[in-house]
Amino acid sequence: MNAVGFGGMFSVEENAVSVCMGRDKVRDHMATGAEYITGADSSCLMHMQGVIDHDKLPDPYHPCR
Repeated sequence: MNAVGFGGMFSVEENAVSVCMGRDKVRDHMATGAEYITGADSSCLMHMQGVIDHDKLPDPYHPCR
């Protein structure tokens, strides 16, 4: 399992890399056709949700639905 690129100061100091890692992770999840994304680390989930919201991607796995 790869990281999503949101590791505290890493996301601040290496913002461009962090964004690319998050986009890659979201793209990989979407390619599987997954209905939901789950995880134990809320910051990873928030980072992926931020990518989805920013890029205006379809959000079939929003946790509040």
